[in-house]
Amino acid sequence: MSWAQGKYSKGAVKMHTLIDLRGSIHTFIHITDGRCHDSNVLDMLNIVPGAIYTMDKAYVDFEALNGLTPGVPSS
Repeated sequence: MSWAQGKYSKGAVKMHTLIDLRGSIHTFIHITDGRCHDSNVLDMLNIVPGAIYTMDKAYVDFEALNGLTPGVPSS
């Protein structure tokens, strides 16, 4: 499948989601091929002050993560 290119010879699809736990409903869904790094999707999110965001260790873009902290200027 040409639309689902993976890191190796197998195809891959990723679904990046953001869930509002107050209503248990997805507020953001973005589907990419397997080559899209997870931290690239972080720039697409509408960050809500006071919310808790849980991410796996793939989010090693510290400059982007620093931008999520209120009162801390981005580099």
